[in-house]
Amino acid sequence: MTFIVFDQGLRIHTPWYDIFPPKNINALSPSASIRSLAADDNNKESGALSSNKSAVKQFLENESQAQIRHPLTLAAQIMSAPAVCIEDSLSIQEAWHICSSQNFRHLAVINKLQELVGIVSDRDILLASSSLGHQKRVNLAQPVSAIMRERVLSAQESTPIRQLARAICNHRIGALPIVSAKNQVLGIVTRSDILGAIVNEAPLELWA
Repeated sequence: MTFIVFDQGLRIHTPWYDIFPPKNINALSPSASIRSLAADDNNKESGALSSNKSAVKQFLENESQAQIRHPLTLAAQIMSAPAVCIEDSLSIQEAWHICSSQNFRHLAVINKLQELVGIVSDRDILLASSSLGHQKRVNLAQPVSAIMRERVLSAQESTPIRQLARAICNHRIGALPIVSAKNQVLGIVTRSDILGAIVNEAPLELWA
């Protein structure tokens, strides 16, 4: 087996033992402090080794249990919970305050029955309050229901992460509320949640 070395533009084939020469090991000479073990010394040594082995075994077992990782497959495993929700009667100004102070990009909107009725993003608020938006500038004292998106794509805790990622990409949305059978918000999954799971918890079961 050879390695290839490039030196000043020249390609040089070099045997591996020229790069990593074998190391010689010098013979050990006996030490003057060596003595034979007595019977009680042998017992002490065996007891110490047995104790050390038990401690090492316990440590390795604890480490093994601590490092057990389970594949991420479902929305419930990566969603941010509990999700921050706002009522549809909250003013746009108050909704913006929550987004800016808590660094939220999306807020699920619920009614008085705690049911999901819409979703609003910081971008929605900025466009509504700016003359650059496609719609007429709104009064920030109005309820958030005036600008929220009423058609909300949501998912359940048992929805596979692969389907969440596909929905976010295909529909170009930034977040998916995770709801219960009674349409109550349990959590929310954003693009950042999926990317964070891929970066920090890979590998994921994202195969098709």
